[in-house]
Amino acid sequence: MNTKTQSAIDRIAERARGRYAGWINTARTQTEQAAGRVRDGKKPVQKLSKLGQKLTSVSHRATTRVLEQQTKMVENQIDALAGRLKKAAKADNIVDLVREQVRLVPAETSQFVTDARATLAIVTAAGGEVRDIIAGTVSDFQGKKTASKKKTAKKTAKKTAEKAPAKSKAKPKKAAATTEVAQPKTDAEPKAA
Repeated sequence: MNTKTQSAIDRIAERARGRYAGWINTARTQTEQAAGRVRDGKKPVQKLSKLGQKLTSVSHRATTRVLEQQTKMVENQIDALAGRLKKAAKADNIVDLVREQVRLVPAETSQFVTDARATLAIVTAAGGEVRDIIAGTVSDFQGKKTASKKKTAKKTAKKTAEKAPAKSKAKPKKAAATTEVAQPKTDAEPKAA
């Protein structure tokens, strides 16, 4: 073969090898970067796993507290029923029976409301815990730092203290508004019937 032709073929082959080597190096670099991104994908999985564990813990604690509170509530209702039965057994006549049964209603209602509020407080507290956990996790994903719990608690206490006088003034207005709303409904019911 001619030396010029051989030399041209060698140059073309060398350029081709250089291009392929460049492509291969680029592919290797991109593959290594992809491997790094895949490896970094473990961090969100670990964060989500920890989130799941925390939420499960809150759920279990709240469920236990609610079940205990519900047990207490049922026990209180059983005690109230037993009290009613004792009063009924001791009644000398129907007037005494009715009077004693009616007299027991406010105390039983108050106890029931207290128990219901305690249950609601447990659920509300659990909701607050869940909110804080999720907010912390979202902040972690976004790379933000969350305020410390002490600072947040102080701010909440301060805001509550500032709002306290406003709430005491608002209660009578709210009660008056409820009375006004309830009254037209009772007027409307006889007209519809």
